[in-house]
Amino acid sequence: MPASAVAAVVPNLTDDPVTITVDYSTGTLAGSGNYRKTWTSNDEKTGLVIDFGANNAQNKTEGPLYVHAGTAGKCTFSISFGDGWYISSYSFTASVPSGGNNTIFHNGTETVAAVGQDAVVSEKLTKDTPASIYISGPNNAVVFNDFKITLSPVSPEDPALDVDDAPAADANCLMVPTNIVGGHFNTFTTWYHLMDGKNYLTGATLADAGTNAEAAYSDEYLYCAVKTDNGYAVYNKAAGVAAPVAGVNVNATSLTVNGADVNPVFAQKFVAVKVSEGSIKRTNGAITNDAWQGQWVSNSEPTVIFSGTLN
Repeated sequence: MPASAVAAVVPNLTDDPVTITVDYSTGTLAGSGNYRKTWTSNDEKTGLVIDFGANNAQNKTEGPLYVHAGTAGKCTFSISFGDGWYISSYSFTASVPSGGNNTIFHNGTETVAAVGQDAVVSEKLTKDTPASIYISGPNNAVVFNDFKITLSPVSPEDPALDVDDAPAADANCLMVPTNIVGGHFNTFTTWYHLMDGKNYLTGATLADAGTNAEAAYSDEYLYCAVKTDNGYAVYNKAAGVAAPVAGVNVNATSLTVNGADVNPVFAQKFVAVKVSEGSIKRTNGAITNDAWQGQWVSNSEPTVIFSGTLN
């Protein structure tokens, strides 16, 4: 759909649809003489413009539009508007004051307008279906009574969820190995603390952190194993995917740092779950405005996945 030449306002997703009445008082005509070629809405927000292809609209100042099929016997309504909008519906009642019958084509449907026989048209559209209107028949006036066009903000395409396959446990590795996907660690990587006997190790240099406090969950304290062509390599989360930590060897039964045994301790892992695969329980507090303190607990393992305010 071509954008209007009018400097329309790109809508926010929270903007309400805008319904515009199309008549002589709500827009400006452009063309020459007693007949005009385009109608431009006075509502600059949407930049709505109707081009009749030729000087087919009578030049009036108020009331409904009078449009003719023209000498070609056909008048197409080319409707344009600003970026970020689409026509979600339109409606009108077409009448013929005098002359022969005219056929109104509207999004694949034909409705005849004749003297004493109005054509009542109402269409609802999606952002992928443009409005399609034209009249065909003798070159007498067709009056578009109560002509309304509703424009709605275009929502962005819902992005496809880029969900990594969850890594599986490997009997040949003491740690659950992960993989590197598109330049990042797998979303469902199992992360570990490494302990040299009493304290956590930290960073790419595996320095002694001088603490064994369970609160040490920053990225510098987190490590994972990645399967390679030659076995397994260990990476530090803060150091990223560029290079593994040097001097580390991990196999089915042990993990060593420069030959010394190190104990990998499970730290954290993101998991994909379905609410239906667990149970929700209120832990404390009264129910207020349908919100209360509670937990979601997996059916398959007694691990609290969520704890907080539930709605």
